[in-house]
Amino acid sequence: MKRLILLFFPLLFCLAAAHAIAEPLDVSAQHPNPVGKSLTYLQESGDRLSLDQAMAAYAGGRFHASSRAVPRFGITTQPVWLRLQVQNRTGKPAARRLSLERTWVDVVDFYVVREDRLVQHWHTGDNLPFSQRPLKTRYFAFDHAYAPGLTTLYIRAETAEAMVLPLYFSTSEQFYSREMGSAHWYGILYGGLVVLLVYNLVLFFNLRSTRYLFYSAYLLSFLFANLAYTGHAYQYLWPDHPGVQHWANPVLVIVFCLFGLAFATSFLDTRQRFPRLYKAIVAAGLLVSLLTVLSVILGVQGLAMKVAMAFLILFSLGMMFLGVLSWRAGVPSAKYFLAASITHTSAISLSVLIVLNALDWGDFGIHITEIAMLVDAVLLAFALADQFRILQNEKFLAEKLANIDHLTGIWNRRGFQQLVSPLWHTGLRNQHHMSVILMDLDQFKRVNDRHGHASGDQVLQQTASMLNSSARAGDVLARWGGEEFILFLPETGLSKATHIAERLRQSLIRMETGLTDLPLTASFGVAHVHARDIGMEELIRYADSYLYRAKEEGRNRVFFGEAGDTANMEAQMAT
Repeated sequence: MKRLILLFFPLLFCLAAAHAIAEPLDVSAQHPNPVGKSLTYLQESGDRLSLDQAMAAYAGGRFHASSRAVPRFGITTQPVWLRLQVQNRTGKPAARRLSLERTWVDVVDFYVVREDRLVQHWHTGDNLPFSQRPLKTRYFAFDHAYAPGLTTLYIRAETAEAMVLPLYFSTSEQFYSREMGSAHWYGILYGGLVVLLVYNLVLFFNLRSTRYLFYSAYLLSFLFANLAYTGHAYQYLWPDHPGVQHWANPVLVIVFCLFGLAFATSFLDTRQRFPRLYKAIVAAGLLVSLLTVLSVILGVQGLAMKVAMAFLILFSLGMMFLGVLSWRAGVPSAKYFLAASITHTSAISLSVLIVLNALDWGDFGIHITEIAMLVDAVLLAFALADQFRILQNEKFLAEKLANIDHLTGIWNRRGFQQLVSPLWHTGLRNQHHMSVILMDLDQFKRVNDRHGHASGDQVLQQTASMLNSSARAGDVLARWGGEEFILFLPETGLSKATHIAERLRQSLIRMETGLTDLPLTASFGVAHVHARDIGMEELIRYADSYLYRAKEEGRNRVFFGEAGDTANMEAQMAT
């Protein structure tokens, strides 16, 4: 029994040691995916380890086998050592490229070891100027000709940001093929965002609405945050400024969130609808901005990154909360905003979980925020367009209501003038016949005095309805004021206009009003113009003078004439 126990413990030790052994990569095989499962790793826990100390730690069994294709260690300041072996059985050197395809790692050291001796060493990272990289790519990569036999690679990575380490082992052609695929995707992403950005800036300069400016700033901040995140900005915009790159990711994430909140509060009119919530949002933004400035001043990038990640989660949840609150409050276009916020909240939450080592979704997890942001931008563009449509409809309705007489539902004086003005100028230019009928209800004050204003209002409504149903298509009817109504008759001569006025006078007499003790009549003045350069107001004055003459002659009659022909008015009464 004792012998079995003595044999059992060495067996357990061997199993533990085997757990930290990974199969070497064969240079003859294709490796299209990250090679994380061929790695072993060690996180430093004290002073910085040298290469010799790391090799001794591996020999001592302190390295652990990686179970993931892409090792992730969350947001940590502890450097990580990776160990990888390459087997070349071809009998001749084989050129391969090892690339660490994350752009925000502060310091990266690549060590090539053969037979426990250092053969080659590259020192890189985004703490160094871009020009010092072994290869001029946005990733950290180096080429090496692997001699026949077994070669060991050690990689030391250090960063205050998310420790995500996807290692690829491939030929240079395969590397550039992956980069070309990424270039196509980012071309679509950046192209779509730039189109939306320019379009909304144009809208801002034309409409002077701050929500379009905030939306443009929201898109622009995401664009710069993504350029920094993907390494494109360091490669093309500020390659000689590692200090800018060092702070770009946390600062630009926070700026993106702040502009997102500015757009949301402007678009949803939060300041007026939810004043307490608006003050809380402003206070949170100021607090985060203060913490970010302090982090930069103190040089604590890790704190800035944690603030950025926390604020990003709160921002996403806050956007969704604002969307739900506004939708329930009946805010126009909130449905589009809510759909957009749910989309990017889900994506950002998943991305943060991936960064924090809680999920492993491979390359799709890296692009999920970008895909969601593109969808989010399109949905918010729809929201802005829908809001613009609603505002235009409201403006049109308000203008229309301003031109409508609220009692009778027909045009008022303002609406009449706006509608008739272009018709008038067209008629003058083409020398068309034009006539105006001005009508006034006779002794209408007696209706109000005997039966009350409600009955008077009813009579006015009935009169307007009768006139509206009797008017021809193209005629313009309006309540001119009090118990006066006006009818503009384009392309109508004096004889036809007089006939229409007489027909209206008789229809009014026959109209049932329910006021048996007070028969309803009206006096009419008809004025006509043809091939004379006068104003519309002047023609109406002539119609008013004819109307006054009809009143003087006993009411309930039609007087008519040409504009300017007041001398022959007595001979021009309809019979």
